[in-house]
Amino acid sequence: MISFIVIGRNEGWKLSLCLESIYKTIEFNKINDFEIIYVDSKSTDDSIDRAKKFTDISIYEITGEYNAAIARNIGAKESKGNILFFIDGDVELQPDFIGNVISPDQKRLKHDCLAGYIEHMYYDVSWKFINRAIEGVKGSIPDKEIKRAVNGGIFLMKRAAWELVNGMKTKYRKNQDLDLALRLSGQGIYFIRVPYLMGLHHTIDYRNENRMWKIMFSDYLKFPAVTVRDHIMNIEKLKHTARRQYTAIILLISVISLLFSITAFKFFISFYLLMVIIKSLMNTMKAATSETSKIFYYFMRIGYQLMSDTIFWYGFFTFFPREKELVYEKIQG
Repeated sequence: MISFIVIGRNEGWKLSLCLESIYKTIEFNKINDFEIIYVDSKSTDDSIDRAKKFTDISIYEITGEYNAAIARNIGAKESKGNILFFIDGDVELQPDFIGNVISPDQKRLKHDCLAGYIEHMYYDVSWKFINRAIEGVKGSIPDKEIKRAVNGGIFLMKRAAWELVNGMKTKYRKNQDLDLALRLSGQGIYFIRVPYLMGLHHTIDYRNENRMWKIMFSDYLKFPAVTVRDHIMNIEKLKHTARRQYTAIILLISVISLLFSITAFKFFISFYLLMVIIKSLMNTMKAATSETSKIFYYFMRIGYQLMSDTIFWYGFFTFFPREKELVYEKIQG
């Protein structure tokens, strides 16, 4: 059986698109043995009412603390399938994708854990479409499979692999998917990125200034540091951190150099500021849109980068989130 596990909070019209795409996937591939589970994280919009409009769907509402890890753990706990397909409520599946990764009898998954490519559909804060881009791809999708020790939040995996590492760690509000992939790699199980488009991700541009500052004043920026601390001996995580957090690493080197030499400190702090300027410029150029002028946005990005690098190390040394309990109730199904 294939368990389609959808999680969401205030996804509205995107959730309707997501669920419709699952039914299209089932019809297109003539899937007979399946279940659809929706786990809602205390939505304040009409998400649950939208989910209720669909037949053959089990709906659960989190009544305690919520995050994506908690929601996925609830979905997996309540599921019966040997193949778990985790889907965020703002993702519209491509109907032909799943046929490329399951056996003809629909009972086996091609790999223990796998994911395809996601195309981001970027919108502004009023949900006016801006542009689109396939994540991690310059040009067309590669024609070969890629083994990875890191992964995002939309994926398929065998139940046995999920249970081997006891699912996701509920202490993570962010990076729970990355932590899962790293723990699996420690067991010799790697995610395979298959060369197919998996779905369309309808989202506000991550670099939108409103979203950027909302993230800044939450605790989200501390979780990448928690992931590093939890996987400090994992070479794949260290390489991932070097790619994503290189300015924070240079900042730490600058501070340490101050203990040895003022000259060394001046060199490293100057290099750090240069990297911040370059990184901010790159993010400004990649931003799908800005509701302010690009110049003003660029200086905001510099301030954001300086603060996020500081928060990263603050999180590394002082932030120790605890595991959360699964507290929820069944709404339908």
